[in-house]
Amino acid sequence: MIEQITCCASGCCNESRAANAKSDQTSAEKPLGEGSSEDRGLHVLSLLNAQPNSEVTFQGLKRKLGWHQEIVSRTLRRLERDGLLLKTSSGAYRLNPTSSSHTSSQGDMLREDITPVTQLWLPKDLDIDMLASLLRNTWFGGWRWYGYRAESSEQVLTWISEDGYFWINLRILNGIAFVEAGPAGSAGRDRCLYAGYDLLGHLVKRYRSVLAGSEQILLQPN
Repeated sequence: MIEQITCCASGCCNESRAANAKSDQTSAEKPLGEGSSEDRGLHVLSLLNAQPNSEVTFQGLKRKLGWHQEIVSRTLRRLERDGLLLKTSSGAYRLNPTSSSHTSSQGDMLREDITPVTQLWLPKDLDIDMLASLLRNTWFGGWRWYGYRAESSEQVLTWISEDGYFWINLRILNGIAFVEAGPAGSAGRDRCLYAGYDLLGHLVKRYRSVLAGSEQILLQPN
């Protein structure tokens, strides 16, 4: 009888451990975005707060967050309803500058571990706003439009990889266009360089008619 009780107790313990292990595995495999609505909202605010003046598209956020589009849609609608987000005329999202409820950034996801690729000196008579306008909302290769940020004399256009893990920037400041990519730690320096040159090719292709006739543009590798 004692042996039977001991065996039963041991079996129960084993079943309990197996159940706990299965529960932990299920928890670990839970898809992103299945936390509470408050957690999802804070995650979105943290991402946008990394670049407070940026405008980010729905698809860009979906790729970066890795959530199902319905979860992203519900989260954005709730944040917009609560006055924390604004939807622009182009359909992009940005933080509401009048709201005092912004969460502090958990790290700038689109500036960390930057790899400078190259830089262009732009002609003085080139309309920078027109340049940014023609490049915004464009896709090329495996890169998808993510968002746009403008502050003071700087404009930043960002594309994100299809898997949402890597990004490239075109940063225009004081007549110079800087091509940047990252995160170098995850992507590796070579992939960042190739990504940057993909963007450079896209830029030249879009402005071939303008750039071909100008002798004022200098290409300066970093």
